[in-house]
Amino acid sequence: MGVDTIAFNATISAYERGGKWSPALHLIRVMPRNKVQFSRPTWNAAISACEDGGKWEIAVQLLNQMAHSKMELDTVSFNSGMSACEKAGVWEQALLLFSIMAQVMLEPSTITCNAAISASGKCTEWEKALQLFRVMRWYQVEPDRITFNASISACGKSGKWQEALHLLCVGVQHGLRANVITFNAVISACERGNKWEEALHIVSVMTQGKVQMTNTSFSAAINACRKGSGWENALVLFGAIVQSQAETSMLTVNSIICALETGGEWQKALLLFCKLMQSRMQADTSTFNAAISSCKTGGACDIASQLIDIMVQRSLKLEAHTFNAAISACESGRGWEQALHLFHTMERR
Repeated sequence: MGVDTIAFNATISAYERGGKWSPALHLIRVMPRNKVQFSRPTWNAAISACEDGGKWEIAVQLLNQMAHSKMELDTVSFNSGMSACEKAGVWEQALLLFSIMAQVMLEPSTITCNAAISASGKCTEWEKALQLFRVMRWYQVEPDRITFNASISACGKSGKWQEALHLLCVGVQHGLRANVITFNAVISACERGNKWEEALHIVSVMTQGKVQMTNTSFSAAINACRKGSGWENALVLFGAIVQSQAETSMLTVNSIICALETGGEWQKALLLFCKLMQSRMQADTSTFNAAISSCKTGGACDIASQLIDIMVQRSLKLEAHTFNAAISACESGRGWEQALHLFHTMERR
């Protein structure tokens, strides 16, 4: 019994749902040998399988083959191709496909615009993201939470905190139920824009709305305080994490140590670092760098040298500014011999 197009389509779709791009493409190659005609669902399912498999090049090739076979591409075809490119970080290709859609007079869907906005955000083209957001209104395409999150994130990555807050307000007016991803993007925008008061206000809104904060939320808010209000507010936020008994990430710990060091509270920073070393958490290069910078502030030459030795023992990456901070700590503490030793160690690496 011969296998028809419907059977092939169903099987390719099953592979696509399971994220199995390789078997899906194998069936695409087998179909001509079985004299089975391609249909639009066949192509679309195969392109979508490439999206889940991270094979954006193959997704684009399939779109080209689909066009050359004189099969009319639809919005679903472009959505799958754009999503594959956006997820792979190939933002130029994703935006190119969006432009081609306009040229062939295909109206975008919410999924289309979301992929294009996300692609714009990844290349820090926040103005392009906002332009696409406005295009949705022109096409009468309804934005969803993903749209707002992607648009706010695009603004946040460029430190455009006012635009991010405006989008949040617009979203609320449209009935947006902001989630932790939405708020995290706004807090990150405020952090990059050095707006600690606004960042803390968003934290307050999350608390009042009973939105569960993540380590990303706390870390961004702590960094905003470090850049603006000082270490006291950062320490309050860190205390909130401890009280909530939430699992603390290295990202958050690194942020609070940096905040304490920036505020001149180098002893508190080193004390927190010591507590970390006694816990089950594994300090990374950023943690050690922050602790060594604290040594620089306090002129703690011996501690800085010991931390360098521990980093070597743990095979952690030693960067130029790591040595610079340690040498400066020895300079401040008049430990010229250790400074010279560190300098020669830096030369050998």
